[in-house]
Amino acid sequence: MSTNEALVLLAYKKGYRVTPNGTLINAVGRPRKTITKGGYQFFTMKNPITKISTPVAVHRIVALQEFEEAAFLTAPCVRHLNGNSLDNRPKNIALGTHKDNAMDRPPHERQAHAESAALHNIRADWSAIDTDRAAGMSYKQLRKKHQVPLATLSYRYGKGKRRSRKIETR
Repeated sequence: MSTNEALVLLAYKKGYRVTPNGTLINAVGRPRKTITKGGYQFFTMKNPITKISTPVAVHRIVALQEFEEAAFLTAPCVRHLNGNSLDNRPKNIALGTHKDNAMDRPPHERQAHAESAALHNIRADWSAIDTDRAAGMSYKQLRKKHQVPLATLSYRYGKGKRRSRKIETR
């Protein structure tokens, strides 16, 4: 169990709940102040071990409240069904996989995110790779020399089109 999961369980045991309209309330029923960070709502709670105020995601409280503890702890991802990460109404929250969560995005947004991530995460000297490609190096040779995934090379030089490829058998 992660530290974040432990804090969510602790907050739930202390009586924190989320109303049907998505408002976080404390054990006595008063609304709790939340902050927005990275597109999600959080509230702070003191970690009993480190004694440091730590952010706790409101949507994780909703997930624990709506689903059983075992399901909450085994689900890898808490999803916002309508795509609005600030909408913490219980009917908008579901458990699922990271793939489910990614598929909740519209197709054009998924593609833009994938393109951005692929180009952002690869630190390569593209001018050198372009020169080697123009000189006739294959994707396999480029991959080996520049440590760039074949899929990235295929996307860059194949102009994003899917191409069939032979599978070598041994």
